[in-house]
Amino acid sequence: MIEYYKLLRTGISILVRSIKIIYKLMRYFIYLSYDGAGYHGWQIQPNAVSVQERMEKALFTLLRKPVPVTGAGRTDTGVNARLMAVSYTHLTLPTILLV
Repeated sequence: MIEYYKLLRTGISILVRSIKIIYKLMRYFIYLSYDGAGYHGWQIQPNAVSVQERMEKALFTLLRKPVPVTGAGRTDTGVNARLMAVSYTHLTLPTILLV
């Protein structure tokens, strides 16, 4: 079945047989260091500020959706980190294939 589609924003009209939208889950890594004086460790605490909480808030601001992060280790209250590896998984922008 051939269908008629008008691409939004471009005003281009084309004939296509089908449209495939492909999303990929990608794992991203962030390497950071921090002064732990103002934090109660890496892991999220119910009544204290943590590095993980701040990372998730920053990624929420950037990506506009909640993104849980995983740290490669943990630190205690007031402990600094020279190199902390943090990962998160996020969907890529969609790839649209017109066939």
